[in-house]
Amino acid sequence: MFAPPASVTGAAPSAGLQTYVTAGATQIGNAPPSFDPMLTGALGLAHNTTPQASSFTTGTSALIQRLETSSLGVQQNLVSGTLVSLGLTNSNVNTNSTRAQINPATNSSLSLSVTQHLLQGFGPALNTRQIRIAKNDREVSDLVFKAQVITTVSAIEDLYWDLVSYNENVRVQRDALAATERLLEDNKKQVEVGTLAPIEVVRAEAEIAAGQQAVTVAETQLLQQEMILRTRSAGLVC
Repeated sequence: MFAPPASVTGAAPSAGLQTYVTAGATQIGNAPPSFDPMLTGALGLAHNTTPQASSFTTGTSALIQRLETSSLGVQQNLVSGTLVSLGLTNSNVNTNSTRAQINPATNSSLSLSVTQHLLQGFGPALNTRQIRIAKNDREVSDLVFKAQVITTVSAIEDLYWDLVSYNENVRVQRDALAATERLLEDNKKQVEVGTLAPIEVVRAEAEIAAGQQAVTVAETQLLQQEMILRTRSAGLVC
């Protein structure tokens, strides 16, 4: 005879230490349960033909039985370590036996199972540890990202103020060059009237050459700083 399948229920985790992998790390201990509800279902069909030595018990020389089974179950793990399972099983047996008082025979069963860990796997602190670890990891990632943003913005600000200082340096060098050029013109006039030695004109011309060189250096530094600032800013936006 066919036996109807057992009702669909969740099985409690086996006792003892387990090794499992989570977040790329291997850990030893009772694996944390999944808190997503699990829905299970199954369908079965069986056919059996059995020759009979005597037709007295079955009323036929060949006993034919057909079994149809179906099952549906749902289970849910709770943070306390409780496993709740609900299962529904149906079976239908059809036979050609003339002696069977009920044909076809239908059997249905509904089962509710509640399993609670008392020692290993008991309590929310143990079962939600991976959730707390994930939350802490997310907070650490957020803080690292904020630190990177602050560092990058601070570096951009430093580059900006360096650019301001280089720009001011260009202005100062140009003003100094203009003052030296005015001094040269004054020295030339004084040399013409005989109130100043000609050497002072040569000295002023040397100072103008040095001032032009200083302006060129300051403008080059300004352009270099502008390029660095643009490159860093473009990298930050991307």
